[in-house]
Amino acid sequence: MLSPHLQKIRTDTRVENNPGDITINRTSHFSTNRHRGTQPEGKSTPGARLFQARKEMNLTAQELSEASGVNKATIGSIENDRHKPELRILKLLAKPLGLSAWYLGCYDLLPEDTLGQRIKKIRLMNECTLAEFAKLVGVDIRTVRLWEKNIHKPLSRFLEIITSLKEWNE
Repeated sequence: MLSPHLQKIRTDTRVENNPGDITINRTSHFSTNRHRGTQPEGKSTPGARLFQARKEMNLTAQELSEASGVNKATIGSIENDRHKPELRILKLLAKPLGLSAWYLGCYDLLPEDTLGQRIKKIRLMNECTLAEFAKLVGVDIRTVRLWEKNIHKPLSRFLEIITSLKEWNE
């Protein structure tokens, strides 16, 4: 299925050369209602933030790709909000742009309604993968996943460690 910004127009023409011979000439045309190199205004998405930062630095997608090691197609997919970037990719992109991965990932906008959501936000704002966070806190990855899904609550000694990591909010 095509995105709402993209329309496909296809025409089939049947041509009969000899009786019993049928050839089909096909032409396809794609059109978009967005111009290349533009991003909708006022959006707080990783794609919008990446696009804005790249444009402010006067970098092309190719130049950012070379500087970060992230494929140009991946950058385009992120900027067009077709791909939600992993923290690992955000870290690579953030470095040449002089930004934090949490900013590019819009982690500052994550909800904090439950303990699990707060733990996940603290992890991501500290730019830690599940493995890095688990090692930092002193538990295994599965335990962190269970905390973030609100299936289990951390013991008080782990909660103290997690809370101490919330420096970005002060």
